[in-house]
Amino acid sequence: MNVNRYTLCIIGSGRAGQSFATAFQEVGHEVFGPFKRDFISDPLFFSAIQKSNAIIFAVNDSNIGFVADEVYELLKNPESDLNSFNPDSGNSNTVVSKAKHITPVAIHLSGSKTLDIFSNFENRASIHPLAPLPDSKVGSARLLSKISFTVAGDKIAYDLVESLGGKVLTVDDEKRAFYHATCSVASNFLVGLMGQVEKMANEIGLDLNDFVKLCEFSLEDVKNIGVKKALTGPVVRKDYLTLKNQRQAIEQINPEDLSYFDSTIKILKEIAESTQRS
Repeated sequence: MNVNRYTLCIIGSGRAGQSFATAFQEVGHEVFGPFKRDFISDPLFFSAIQKSNAIIFAVNDSNIGFVADEVYELLKNPESDLNSFNPDSGNSNTVVSKAKHITPVAIHLSGSKTLDIFSNFENRASIHPLAPLPDSKVGSARLLSKISFTVAGDKIAYDLVESLGGKVLTVDDEKRAFYHATCSVASNFLVGLMGQVEKMANEIGLDLNDFVKLCEFSLEDVKNIGVKKALTGPVVRKDYLTLKNQRQAIEQINPEDLSYFDSTIKILKEIAESTQRS
């Protein structure tokens, strides 16, 4: 695969920043960082942005705009006093070395934010992986496992995803928040569901691991034959007496879980009814 290789500067040393740094290095990109949130006082940072084709903002969504503005001001005013950008630095005599005139592409990793968050940068892009990144080792491996990425903006973002072997997805700006909510349901809600299974298993003297294979089989069926055909159990059979007994058992042991049970059964009934109509 003949893909352009770039020089990248990554801001944000959390799980996402470390995962992307490792993955990009694995496929041949030059990576500076990931720099911590106090990058403003790191002299290596200024050397990095002089050489980088893109600056990747791997920070919390709420901080992307603020951090990007800080970096833009440094690029715009390379001889400014560092202390004016970092009140906590405690060093009023530190001066940024003169930087070259460059126009790096600003890239964020947010699933919910559009490119408008980069109000000052002329060249903008975003890359969002459809995979949880729990740590740098697992995260980088997943980034290289031919997953899907939602991409927008400058061509460099598409090149970077291609270099990782990923599949490119696109989402309209007005549906970006809904897309990110879908990601949360697919990943975070699944973890929450496993928490519910663990809680119920413990009530009957069993363990979460006793049910993991059942979960894996169901996900495998969803992948191979789709949601509608994968659905089994009393809802599909219209075995309402069994559902009534299940509900009564939950009410006796964990009545606070009834709302969760009822709302989920409602979803399953909708799936079963749509299957019958099709």
